[in-house]
Amino acid sequence: MSVKNVINCKNRRANTGYGNCTVDLAFIAGFIWAPDNYKIPTTTVAAAITKIQTDIINDVFELRLFPVPGIVAPTDNTETLPVVTYADGSKAVPRDVFFDWTFQNGGGRFCLNYRLRALLNYQNKSFFFFDKNGVLWGTDTGDGMITAIKPNLTWANVPKLNTGAAPTEYLFNVNYDATLLADYPAFIDFSKNGGYAFLKSLSGLQDVDIAKVTRAANVLTVSAFTNCGSSNLAELYPTQLAAANQWNAFADLNGAPGNALTITSVTYNANSKSFVITIDTSDPDYVAGAPIWVSLAGPTETYPVLLTGYESAPVSIVV
Repeated sequence: MSVKNVINCKNRRANTGYGNCTVDLAFIAGFIWAPDNYKIPTTTVAAAITKIQTDIINDVFELRLFPVPGIVAPTDNTETLPVVTYADGSKAVPRDVFFDWTFQNGGGRFCLNYRLRALLNYQNKSFFFFDKNGVLWGTDTGDGMITAIKPNLTWANVPKLNTGAAPTEYLFNVNYDATLLADYPAFIDFSKNGGYAFLKSLSGLQDVDIAKVTRAANVLTVSAFTNCGSSNLAELYPTQLAAANQWNAFADLNGAPGNALTITSVTYNANSKSFVITIDTSDPDYVAGAPIWVSLAGPTETYPVLLTGYESAPVSIVV
């Protein structure tokens, strides 16, 4: 059969009956920001949980999930449906609307707002969201999985100042094609697997700043503080982080991290509340006097030990 001049008219079959158990879009309480076209398996809820938990601490930033619970004060700014009225009085709808939502971050406040501006404002990050009924929402792309919603716009606003009558507001916006949810919904009900409490407990990685305290040849003393809030990891995890497998060291390569260096030991210095890292001088990539780059090990290595997600960028430690 020729396809010339053949139009594939959209004709979606749908009946209007429903049973005693129906789904309702409840109060939106959190988001999970995701890579474009990110998919969660729906074979079992357990499989979905494993996928989410694994990718929250994915060592590869581009493959990682970024949960943001603690959402308060949602505002629906969605436009009114555009309707055209013709001269004869008849009407037509030229297009469907875009959802336009604003949310207030009630948990991480300034620290989270600072991070969201870096994450959302320059790449229109895809997302899932979850409600207080413990339902995770995305869109259906026809492959049996739940897919992250691709937005038209994501934007974290500058803080709205504390007035004395109201606290500082940290708002972010999402704008996306309403049909992705209204006509092609996909959701997973977690109510029998921790429900809203499980989704609310999801936490993203915290950025950590590594800094030089002292260096003597192959022995480096470094501090490790969370980037916003400045919690000292040496005070929080003096024993857990005093281990070679919780740190990375790299030789310098033209002012950037190069080949990995062997760490022989890591100890906790109680006086300076820092960590003393000793590099193996017999490592063929070790060069006396050259800068050494240091970072925490990847999230997949540190999380099982610390039970909280952290990540640091490599920092050059010079003599």
